[in-house]
Amino acid sequence: MKLAGVAKIKELQKLSMAQMLDAQRKLFETRFGYSAFRPVIDGVVLTDFPMQAIAAHGTSVPLLIGTNLDEMRFWSALYDVPLEQKPESLLRKQLEDIVGSKAPEVIQTYRKENASYGDSVIHLLGDVLIRRVEPWRGPGFE
Repeated sequence: MKLAGVAKIKELQKLSMAQMLDAQRKLFETRFGYSAFRPVIDGVVLTDFPMQAIAAHGTSVPLLIGTNLDEMRFWSALYDVPLEQKPESLLRKQLEDIVGSKAPEVIQTYRKENASYGDSVIHLLGDVLIRRVEPWRGPGFE
């Protein structure tokens, strides 16, 4: 709240989206960076960071791992141009580093599966960058 320039929740709730994004940008510029969005070690529910608990106790630590379909939308707020508006020529060029000559085919496959271009970009980048799915290696991309 300090980075947003407020002291009370009521004040925080009155901030505009631009003010909230500015506070988020300031947070990312601190020593915490992106790690500001990590588990809170409260000593009750979480007594240690997850990877340290796993290292100390092995496989006896229950662990749930997953991602969200639109998780890329969170990260898109960090870019000057929203990912949903990324020009297809730029997307193709960036994908060529990963999938080579199959880039246009991969983009077209995601376009067929999504009603809007923006959704297709978000889902494609989410699969490639977050879930590390490689659909271009599966059926239909031989």
